[in-house]
This record gives sequence, C-alpha cells and structure tokens, in this order.
Amino acid sequence: MLCEGDYVDNNGDLQKNKSVTVWGEWEADSDSVNWEAGDYSANIKNIGKRFPKYLFKPYIRKEIPPKAESGENGKSTCSIDIEESKACCSDNGGYQNTDPFIFGDNFLYGICKQGPKKGFKKNKLTELEVGSVILFGNRIGKRKGEFKFEIDTVFVVGDYFVDNDHKYYYTDEVEKLLDYPQVNSDYVKMSLMLAYPKGCKREKRRLYFGATYDNPVNGMYSFSPVREYDGKGFEKLLIDSEEETGVSLGLNRNWKKLKKDPQGVWETVRKKSRRQGYFEGVRFEMPRREQ
Repeated sequence: MLCEGDYVDNNGDLQKNKSVTVWGEWEADSDSVNWEAGDYSANIKNIGKRFPKYLFKPYIRKEIPPKAESGENGKSTCSIDIEESKACCSDNGGYQNTDPFIFGDNFLYGICKQGPKKGFKKNKLTELEVGSVILFGNRIGKRKGEFKFEIDTVFVVGDYFVDNDHKYYYTDEVEKLLDYPQVNSDYVKMSLMLAYPKGCKREKRRLYFGATYDNPVNGMYSFSPVREYDGKGFEKLLIDSEEETGVSLGLNRNWKKLKKDPQGVWETVRKKSRRQGYFEGVRFEMPRREQ
C-alpha cells in the first residue's frame, strides 16, 4: 500500500510525513496500480513470488456500506470458521473487516483469531497483557525445516479497552464503542461492526491499543516494515531462524509461540528488519475520504 506517515530510520531518528510503501491489511476501497504495466514490468519475471504485482492506495467512501444482520439463530455467511466462533462476519458484498488496523493515532487489534477454540477454556489472544508482542504475517514453506515467516505488522500491546474495570468488549454490542473517543470510530464502523453485525452471539473480545513511538513499553513500539516510495515493490520482512528470533515457525496457523521474552523477540525482529533494508513505520495517516 502507498501511505503517508512517519518512520524510524536506521539511525533511530523519526522521519515525519513521508510517502511510504507498506505491506498491510486494508479491506475497504482502494485505487490500484498494476506494476506490470509500468517501468517495473521488466523485472517482474525475475523477482519471485514474494514481490507484489499491484500497489494499492486506500481511501474511505463518503458513506461506509451498512453492516449485515445475522440470520436465524445468529447464523450468517462468514469469512471465519464457524466452528471456531459463533460470532458472525459480513460477506454480503460490503467491506470485510480490517484487523489489525495500522491507521490513525495508534495500531488497533481486536478481532483476528480471538474466537473460542475447541479444547481450550480460554483463548490466549483475549488475555494478553501490556508489553506482549504479536507478529502478524504468514508462514511459507511446505514442511518442517523449510518453514519461514513473513511479517507485515509487529504489534506491541500498549494498553487495551477497559469499561468500568471490565477488560473486554462484547460482539453483540460493538456499536457502543462509538461512544468512546479513545477508540477510532472508523475502525469500529469498518471492522468491528462488520465482523460482528446485529444478531451475533454474545462473546467477549479484547481490543488492544498498540504501543507508539512516543509512548513505548519497555522501549518497544508497534511498527510495520516500510520503505520510502520509489515506484518499486519489495518483499515482506522474512524470519527464517527459530534460534535467532525465538519464534516457533512450525506451529499451526492459530498462533506462533514466542520462545524468548517479548522484548528479546522485538529487538531481534527490529534488527532483522533493518538488516533487510526496511524502516519502522510507526504512524500511518488515515486514508483520504471521498469528497
């Protein structure tokens, strides 16, 4: 994606208001550029499958498509595994939810993989404390010994939503979060209200606020690897050593266990990011709105 924002360079200095490219999630509207049609096309056959073919420029409609309503017995067509969670996702031609959400004053995370899990009394992802580190991305490789992990977002838990000492929000009343100024209203409308439309079964979730460059936790801040926009794409940050990073690469898709302390993992991932030629994108402006 092409965004405006701030990044920390390899000297640790904050560079503000830069045009950067970043791998990230955005399930709403965007304009796109096909790099195969431009100067980049000469290299497209030689750069491998890990490079992007399109550049997306996010924007927000004048009116966000209305949320769906779940059907009889709370059932609806969902983009998540119904057996994993009875809460619902919109799949009616409107937006899908964007989570994690890297735009605005701080990163947000409150949906992905937080549903009940068979065989577990609690989902660990609804019980994370301040200073926890989440690596968002995808595993590549077909068998043990070949696994690698591509990272698009390094999320450091800086805080989480608390309402009258209650540490969760509930899927059947997400619109109530619009009443809280500390919660990005666009995230509520474009993510939470679409992930959990009216009629969903009541389940608890935790809404996390990412630690920021200005307000770090134990020296850690949330970031997405970026480069200044130069008309070219790049691969995602790649982790390929369990021993070096402390990240288990062989687990299933539900979560990746950290073998080291969170701060040790964060410091190692940041070093690898810089060695691979990335800066740490720490703030991304909200996408432009249609006039």
